[in-house]
Amino acid sequence: MRVELGEIEAVVSELFGTSVESVATAFETVTGDQIIGLGYRTDDDISVVELREALRLRCRLPSTHVPKAYLKLEAIPLTQNGKANRKGIASLLRDSTFVVPGGNETLRAKLQAAFQRFLFNVEVGPETDLFANGGDSLDAISLIDYVYSEIKVSVEISALYGNPTPTRLADYLERGGPDESLTDDAERLPDYIASRLASRQFRLSHLVRPTHILMMVRQGSSAFTCCEAY
Repeated sequence: MRVELGEIEAVVSELFGTSVESVATAFETVTGDQIIGLGYRTDDDISVVELREALRLRCRLPSTHVPKAYLKLEAIPLTQNGKANRKGIASLLRDSTFVVPGGNETLRAKLQAAFQRFLFNVEVGPETDLFANGGDSLDAISLIDYVYSEIKVSVEISALYGNPTPTRLADYLERGGPDESLTDDAERLPDYIASRLASRQFRLSHLVRPTHILMMVRQGSSAFTCCEAY
Protein backbone atom coordinates (compact mmCIF):
# COMPACT_ATOMS: atom_id res chain seq x y z
CA MET A 1 0.00 0.00 0.00
CA ARG A 2 1.47 3.33 -1.07
CA VAL A 3 0.82 6.51 0.88
CA GLU A 4 2.45 9.80 -0.10
CA LEU A 5 3.92 11.98 2.63
CA GLY A 6 1.64 14.81 1.50
CA GLU A 7 -1.38 12.59 2.20
CA ILE A 8 -0.30 12.26 5.83
CA GLU A 9 -0.01 16.03 6.10
CA ALA A 10 -3.48 16.35 4.55
CA VAL A 11 -4.89 14.04 7.23
CA VAL A 12 -3.36 16.23 9.96
CA SER A 13 -5.00 19.29 8.37
CA GLU A 14 -8.30 17.40 8.18
CA LEU A 15 -8.16 16.58 11.89
CA PHE A 16 -6.80 19.86 13.27
CA GLY A 17 -7.44 22.46 10.58
CA THR A 18 -5.10 25.42 10.52
CA SER A 19 -4.15 24.98 14.17
CA VAL A 20 -1.39 22.51 13.21
CA GLU A 21 1.16 22.93 10.45
CA SER A 22 2.93 19.64 9.77
CA VAL A 23 5.63 18.10 7.59
CA ALA A 24 5.91 14.33 7.17
CA THR A 25 9.22 12.73 6.33
CA ALA A 26 10.99 9.38 6.38
CA PHE A 27 14.31 8.64 8.06
CA GLU A 28 16.52 5.78 9.16
CA THR A 29 16.75 5.01 12.87
CA VAL A 30 19.75 3.69 14.78
CA THR A 31 18.31 0.18 14.30
CA GLY A 32 18.52 0.61 10.52
CA ASP A 33 14.74 0.76 10.03
CA GLN A 34 13.04 3.30 7.79
CA ILE A 35 10.17 4.96 9.66
CA ILE A 36 7.83 7.88 9.10
CA GLY A 37 8.20 10.94 11.29
CA LEU A 38 6.21 14.13 11.65
CA GLY A 39 7.50 17.58 12.51
CA TYR A 40 4.78 20.05 13.44
CA ARG A 41 4.13 23.56 14.68
CA THR A 42 1.04 24.65 16.58
CA ASP A 43 -0.29 27.74 18.33
CA ASP A 44 -2.78 25.71 20.41
CA ASP A 45 -0.29 23.75 22.56
CA ILE A 46 -1.26 20.38 21.04
CA SER A 47 0.98 17.75 22.58
CA VAL A 48 2.79 14.92 20.84
CA VAL A 49 0.60 12.41 22.67
CA GLU A 50 -2.61 14.13 21.53
CA LEU A 51 -1.42 14.30 17.93
CA ARG A 52 -0.26 10.69 17.84
CA GLU A 53 -3.50 9.38 19.37
CA ALA A 54 -5.61 11.38 16.90
CA LEU A 55 -3.72 9.93 13.95
CA ARG A 56 -3.84 6.43 15.39
CA LEU A 57 -7.52 6.37 16.31
CA ARG A 58 -9.36 9.02 14.30
CA CYS A 59 -7.95 8.86 10.78
CA ARG A 60 -8.11 6.44 7.85
CA LEU A 61 -4.38 5.94 7.41
CA PRO A 62 -3.11 2.34 7.43
CA SER A 63 -1.54 1.58 10.80
CA THR A 64 1.83 1.00 9.09
CA HIS A 65 1.77 4.56 7.72
CA VAL A 66 0.86 6.42 10.89
CA PRO A 67 4.00 8.38 11.90
CA LYS A 68 6.00 6.79 14.69
CA ALA A 69 8.24 9.73 15.66
CA TYR A 70 7.02 13.27 16.36
CA LEU A 71 8.82 16.53 16.99
CA LYS A 72 7.19 19.78 18.08
CA LEU A 73 8.89 22.75 16.38
CA GLU A 74 8.93 26.47 17.05
CA ALA A 75 8.86 27.02 13.27
CA ILE A 76 8.94 24.78 10.20
CA PRO A 77 12.48 24.92 8.73
CA LEU A 78 12.56 25.97 5.08
CA THR A 79 14.93 25.41 2.18
CA GLN A 80 16.45 28.24 0.16
CA ASN A 81 13.49 27.89 -2.21
CA GLY A 82 11.02 28.51 0.61
CA LYS A 83 9.75 24.91 0.77
CA ALA A 84 9.58 22.75 3.87
CA ASN A 85 12.99 21.26 4.57
CA ARG A 86 12.09 17.55 4.86
CA LYS A 87 15.72 16.42 5.09
CA GLY A 88 16.38 18.91 7.88
CA ILE A 89 13.31 17.75 9.80
CA ALA A 90 14.32 14.12 9.25
CA SER A 91 17.72 14.90 10.78
CA LEU A 92 16.08 16.56 13.79
CA LEU A 93 13.75 13.60 14.25
CA ARG A 94 16.64 11.16 14.06
CA ASP A 95 18.59 13.07 16.69
CA SER A 96 15.56 13.29 18.99
CA THR A 97 14.74 9.59 19.10
CA PHE A 98 15.60 8.19 22.50
CA VAL A 99 17.37 4.84 22.85
CA VAL A 100 18.39 3.28 26.16
CA PRO A 101 21.80 1.55 26.06
CA GLY A 102 21.92 -2.17 26.79
CA GLY A 103 23.90 -3.94 29.46
CA ASN A 104 21.12 -4.17 32.06
CA GLU A 105 21.20 -7.18 34.33
CA THR A 106 17.60 -8.33 34.70
CA LEU A 107 15.57 -9.77 31.83
CA ARG A 108 12.86 -7.16 32.39
CA ALA A 109 15.38 -4.34 32.11
CA LYS A 110 16.85 -5.83 28.93
CA LEU A 111 13.38 -6.14 27.40
CA GLN A 112 12.59 -2.59 28.47
CA ALA A 113 15.69 -1.37 26.61
CA ALA A 114 14.68 -3.46 23.59
CA PHE A 115 11.17 -1.96 23.57
CA GLN A 116 12.73 1.50 23.64
CA ARG A 117 14.50 0.85 20.33
CA PHE A 118 11.17 0.52 18.55
CA LEU A 119 9.07 3.19 20.30
CA PHE A 120 9.65 6.89 19.75
CA ASN A 121 8.63 9.91 21.84
CA VAL A 122 7.84 7.38 24.56
CA GLU A 123 10.00 6.86 27.64
CA VAL A 124 9.50 3.15 28.04
CA GLY A 125 8.79 1.86 31.53
CA PRO A 126 8.12 -1.63 32.90
CA GLU A 127 4.39 -1.37 32.06
CA THR A 128 4.65 0.36 28.66
CA ASP A 129 2.43 -1.41 26.13
CA LEU A 130 4.18 -1.84 22.77
CA PHE A 131 1.02 -1.71 20.66
CA ALA A 132 -0.73 1.06 22.61
CA ASN A 133 2.25 3.35 22.04
CA GLY A 134 2.64 3.15 18.27
CA GLY A 135 4.10 -0.31 17.76
CA ASP A 136 2.69 -2.48 14.97
CA SER A 137 3.13 -5.99 13.59
CA LEU A 138 6.34 -5.04 11.76
CA ASP A 139 7.79 -3.64 14.98
CA ALA A 140 6.78 -6.86 16.74
CA ILE A 141 8.74 -8.97 14.23
CA SER A 142 11.75 -6.65 14.43
CA LEU A 143 11.62 -6.68 18.24
CA ILE A 144 11.51 -10.48 18.34
CA ASP A 145 14.49 -10.66 15.98
CA TYR A 146 16.42 -8.13 18.09
CA VAL A 147 15.66 -9.94 21.36
CA TYR A 148 16.81 -13.23 19.84
CA SER A 149 20.07 -11.80 18.41
CA GLU A 150 21.03 -9.48 21.29
CA ILE A 151 19.49 -11.02 24.43
CA LYS A 152 19.62 -14.64 23.21
CA VAL A 153 15.97 -15.23 24.11
CA SER A 154 13.42 -16.72 21.74
CA VAL A 155 9.96 -15.10 21.80
CA GLU A 156 6.95 -16.32 19.85
CA ILE A 157 4.80 -13.66 18.17
CA SER A 158 1.72 -14.87 20.07
CA ALA A 159 3.62 -14.46 23.35
CA LEU A 160 4.44 -10.85 22.54
CA TYR A 161 0.85 -10.02 21.58
CA GLY A 162 -0.39 -11.67 24.75
CA ASN A 163 2.26 -9.97 26.91
CA PRO A 164 2.95 -6.60 25.28
CA THR A 165 4.81 -4.94 28.20
CA PRO A 166 8.39 -5.60 29.41
CA THR A 167 7.16 -6.83 32.80
CA ARG A 168 4.51 -9.19 31.46
CA LEU A 169 6.81 -10.56 28.75
CA ALA A 170 9.65 -11.09 31.24
CA ASP A 171 7.29 -12.88 33.64
CA TYR A 172 6.00 -15.04 30.78
CA LEU A 173 9.51 -16.03 29.70
CA GLU A 174 10.81 -16.62 33.22
CA ARG A 175 8.00 -18.99 34.09
CA GLY A 176 8.67 -20.88 30.85
CA GLY A 177 5.49 -20.20 28.90
CA PRO A 178 1.76 -19.64 29.33
CA ASP A 179 0.11 -19.74 32.73
CA GLU A 180 -1.50 -23.15 33.10
CA SER A 181 -3.72 -21.83 35.91
CA LEU A 182 -6.06 -20.14 33.43
CA THR A 183 -9.73 -20.59 34.22
CA ASP A 184 -11.70 -23.24 32.37
CA ASP A 185 -13.67 -20.68 30.38
CA ALA A 186 -10.52 -19.01 28.99
CA GLU A 187 -10.38 -19.14 25.22
CA ARG A 188 -7.42 -21.12 23.91
CA LEU A 189 -6.11 -21.07 20.37
CA PRO A 190 -6.07 -24.44 18.57
CA ASP A 191 -2.78 -26.30 18.19
CA TYR A 192 -2.03 -26.51 14.49
CA ILE A 193 1.04 -28.78 14.81
CA ALA A 194 0.31 -31.88 12.78
CA SER A 195 0.59 -35.35 14.21
CA ARG A 196 3.25 -37.78 13.08
CA LEU A 197 2.77 -38.77 9.46
CA ALA A 198 3.41 -42.14 7.86
CA SER A 199 3.50 -43.45 4.29
CA ARG A 200 3.87 -46.83 2.64
CA GLN A 201 7.59 -46.33 2.03
CA PHE A 202 8.76 -44.60 5.20
CA ARG A 203 7.79 -42.98 8.46
CA LEU A 204 8.53 -39.40 9.49
CA SER A 205 9.98 -39.30 12.99
CA HIS A 206 9.55 -35.53 13.41
CA LEU A 207 6.57 -33.27 13.75
CA VAL A 208 5.44 -31.58 10.53
CA ARG A 209 3.68 -28.26 10.42
CA PRO A 210 0.89 -27.78 7.86
CA THR A 211 1.62 -25.44 4.97
CA HIS A 212 -1.88 -23.95 4.85
CA ILE A 213 -4.59 -22.99 7.30
CA LEU A 214 -8.17 -22.54 6.16
CA MET A 215 -9.48 -19.10 7.07
CA MET A 216 -12.91 -17.48 6.82
CA VAL A 217 -13.11 -13.91 5.58
CA ARG A 218 -16.41 -12.04 5.83
CA GLN A 219 -17.31 -9.05 3.67
CA GLY A 220 -20.70 -7.47 4.29
CA SER A 221 -23.39 -10.13 4.20
CA SER A 222 -21.32 -12.63 2.20
CA ALA A 223 -18.52 -14.88 3.32
CA PHE A 224 -15.90 -16.96 1.58
CA THR A 225 -13.03 -19.21 2.60
CA CYS A 226 -9.44 -18.90 1.53
CA CYS A 227 -6.13 -20.65 2.20
CA GLU A 228 -3.17 -18.73 3.53
CA ALA A 229 0.32 -20.23 3.48
CA TYR A 230 2.72 -19.59 6.32
